[in-house]
Amino acid sequence: MQHFFIRKRDVSAATISVTARSNNTANQTTYTFSDQATGAANSGKVSLLGVSARAGFVGVFDISSATINGSAASPLIKSVDPNSDNLCAIYGIEDPSGTDIDFSVTFTGDAARATLITAATIGANFASLLTASDADGDTVGDATQTPNINTFDDGVVFGIAQAATSATLNISFTGLTDDTQQSNEALRTMAATAEVATGETPRTISVLFDTGVADLVLAPTSCVVSFST
Repeated sequence: MQHFFIRKRDVSAATISVTARSNNTANQTTYTFSDQATGAANSGKVSLLGVSARAGFVGVFDISSATINGSAASPLIKSVDPNSDNLCAIYGIEDPSGTDIDFSVTFTGDAARATLITAATIGANFASLLTASDADGDTVGDATQTPNINTFDDGVVFGIAQAATSATLNISFTGLTDDTQQSNEALRTMAATAEVATGETPRTISVLFDTGVADLVLAPTSCVVSFST
């Protein structure tokens, strides 16, 4: 009697973690974030950079250009609020040998402040990128966004959300695990991650911008990326 054995495909689940956080309060057009930690060198490492900023002028506020380690880079996803006051974006690079990264971003005019949150994922397939985003204008009281996204078995998700306030504001994700909120003068920024066991189409993700009372939430935006293994 012959016996046949089917060998299960050996695919390790991807992992993700936030590795660095940096805030710059200067009013300027170009911000350079040097030596942002990305963790140990690894043949399967992809570094992700979530940037947020608030305009320091009246006009069309956007990203003009960016570089990663001196080379031109385009955002994987970007979200600008309808009034062009605030934005967030996510950049990424396959980074097997690096242990830190330099990121520079130039805006269409002076920003009032900027925040960068860096994450590293091991085992993600950079070519499998999926993206989602949401944006709103100024609101009175709490705001909620829903950047739902498809996910993969054993894949990872990275998200970033931002808004400004003149009072109390706490940002939290549902469907992802929050990192530590960054308070950069009036700008608030939250990053969040997930290591996905079973993919969903889509994964329900919501972002709550919670003032606690009926204060203004200024120009909230959110961005999310998803990768398979």
